[in-house]
Amino acid sequence: MKKFAVVTLALLLCIGGALALSILVGPIDQSTDVISDARFYNALGYKLAEEGNLADAQTVVAHAVELDPAYENARANLAVLSFQLEDYETAIAQLRVLSRKYPENGGYRFDLAQNLVHQARYKDADLGKLREAAELFEELGDYPNAANNAAIVRLVIAEFS
Repeated sequence: MKKFAVVTLALLLCIGGALALSILVGPIDQSTDVISDARFYNALGYKLAEEGNLADAQTVVAHAVELDPAYENARANLAVLSFQLEDYETAIAQLRVLSRKYPENGGYRFDLAQNLVHQARYKDADLGKLREAAELFEELGDYPNAANNAAIVRLVIAEFS
């Protein structure tokens, strides 16, 4: 929360500068309240990620999801950033929501399975997560690499069962 407050303060200082400048160059469009605009925070997170500042990007995009839980792109971006930061629990939580809301999007289920594998492999050695990942891969059928991934995960499960 402290990190979000610092990022928000820096953002407000920039907005304050923009407001001061608007006095000199004319009024700015006030139709969008930037402080509560999820798209603004998602775009800011994207820019921070482009600059390599993944931790702050994750914080800002998470705020976008808080502001608008139905905003698909922000939730997907939060999942990607979380994966890149090895925060698999957050990525898994976001991908579970996306997979339920958009069942026709196999990419969300594939990414969910990938994150479950990474969580089990690098964090908690939970065979239950590997079983769930294998099932997700198998359900994806002809989705690229899904069958191969399912077979590999099943071999790993067999080795440790």
